[in-house]
Amino acid sequence: MNTNRPAVSVILPTYNRSKTLERAINSVLKQTYSDLELIIVDDASTDNTEEIVKAFMNKDGRVIYIKHSSNTGPAGARNTGIKRSTGRYIGFQDSDDEWMPDKLEKQVKILDNSPSHTGMVYTAFIRIFSNKSIYVPPEKIRIKEGFIHYELLNGNFIGMPTTLIKKECFDRVGLFDESLPPLEDWELFLRISKYFSISYIDEALVAEFESEDSISKVKASNIRALRLILKKHYESFRKVPKALARYCFMIGDFLYRSGDKTDAREYLKNAFRLRPINSKYFMGYMLSFIGQGIYKRLL
Repeated sequence: MNTNRPAVSVILPTYNRSKTLERAINSVLKQTYSDLELIIVDDASTDNTEEIVKAFMNKDGRVIYIKHSSNTGPAGARNTGIKRSTGRYIGFQDSDDEWMPDKLEKQVKILDNSPSHTGMVYTAFIRIFSNKSIYVPPEKIRIKEGFIHYELLNGNFIGMPTTLIKKECFDRVGLFDESLPPLEDWELFLRISKYFSISYIDEALVAEFESEDSISKVKASNIRALRLILKKHYESFRKVPKALARYCFMIGDFLYRSGDKTDAREYLKNAFRLRPINSKYFMGYMLSFIGQGIYKRLL
């Protein structure tokens, strides 16, 4: 084992998550595959995050701590970690999630024995919220590995903490898009899947705990990110008109209900043009000319 250059760099961005951070860190350090470095990027936390991380550093030399002077968001924090990393494989943990002990061991084995066109491997995960849990990706996603760019255009089913990615992928497609959060993980997977095959382990090796302040729950942020992603990858989305229509309607509907009628109508019109047989898209576009009150009541 080369202690100077570990095989795996694990990047853990965190911001004011001291209550769950210890669980996330422990689940990385207690992996059965130990040839790793854990790069914790503190995105300008104001709680006792630094104190918690330094306690781990005193016990385990694999822990590296970087603190931002100002908050950049998860994409910026992950990019800081990628630039600092030395491993040939890069994994990502979130500060409120938990890895199963053999996650990395199983993923490294696959990547070590995969052809050069395989860029990453991901696993299933359990999403836990309140007293419920669901298995992701669901059975309805029939094609989960290989060259899955088309499948990912229909929607993301890969959890960021489930991935292990060859560092060369970032050399080829670039880092996270810092203009995005949320959906920056999906956008990265869209780029990687254009050039690399993706492997899948059908076993829940990550537990994802949904928190009330999760940025992915803020609909306005999601819509803003979705608009940017559609613009950035429009030529790809054109090849899946059903999905493109659905996204256009989602954006148009949100904008119209929010009072942005001009932009909303353009998106609603595009949804109708792409899928004229869809009665909901037709009604949405027609009702957008009548008024917001009637639109909300009838749609």
